[in-house]
Amino acid sequence: MFKKPAGAANAATEPFRAPSLDEVSPEYAALHERRLDLDEKKRSLDLERSEIMFALDNEPPKPEPTSRVAALLGDEITGVPTSGKRARLTEIGREIADVDAALRILDERISAARGGASKTLCDQVRPMIKDRLETFVAHLAAAVSAAREVERAYDELDRSGAAWVGRIAPMRAAWLAETRGPQFAQQAFAAGLIAEVPEALK
Repeated sequence: MFKKPAGAANAATEPFRAPSLDEVSPEYAALHERRLDLDEKKRSLDLERSEIMFALDNEPPKPEPTSRVAALLGDEITGVPTSGKRARLTEIGREIADVDAALRILDERISAARGGASKTLCDQVRPMIKDRLETFVAHLAAAVSAAREVERAYDELDRSGAAWVGRIAPMRAAWLAETRGPQFAQQAFAAGLIAEVPEALK
């Protein structure tokens, strides 16, 4: 006879929370953190590039003395000269290319680490999934048995010869009793997520 495992009755009342991959794998967590850092660095570089390009686009077109000439003239040197801004733009372009290259390599490492981390996570949560499925299938078996009783009741109405259609709604439950319920239980059993298929679902 099909019996629910010990603790299964409480499984459905305990909130289920799957841990994150960061929580189950220090390796994955370190790679993920590095990814976030590089994303932030790229955002910062993109912002700086946009600000420099905006400043260049809005500078008045006039000859600009070099810092050495400005010093000889006694002019106050403020901000970054245009030549310096363009040099910084070139430097930012190189930095962004380096970050993009690092991100591609990092994404490959994250993808490789994800498989191991996912296995660890699934091994941890499998017992909790099984507990909930055992509980569900036990209730499903009871529902299927009840559904078959509903079908028998309608079959008896048919055999009685009564003109019951229009007087009693035809709420047939064969879809659950004969197909969906047993199919679900068989699939759960084949996947190793329940210990056995209840008699009512065979």
